[in-house]
Amino acid sequence: MTALTIAETVFYIVVSLAIIALGVFCCVVTYELVKITKNLRIISENLSSMSKDTEEKVKEMLDRLSVSPILSFFMKRGKASSKGRSSK
Repeated sequence: MTALTIAETVFYIVVSLAIIALGVFCCVVTYELVKITKNLRIISENLSSMSKDTEEKVKEMLDRLSVSPILSFFMKRGKASSKGRSSK
């Protein structure tokens, strides 16, 4: 065999192995991205439920505080009256 034939064979083998390695690498990256996406979805759901719970607790706390006569003066739940200049 000539040196050119051996070099050509080695080149084909190396390129084939590189393509296989690249394919495996892409599969691993895709698998990890899917895992990250699932974890982000779970975190998002947890944050959503925690914000709803916090909102309910804040409303309950405001309702309890509004019972107090002193604090209810400062925490009115109606529309704010328009004070200041009136537009003519």
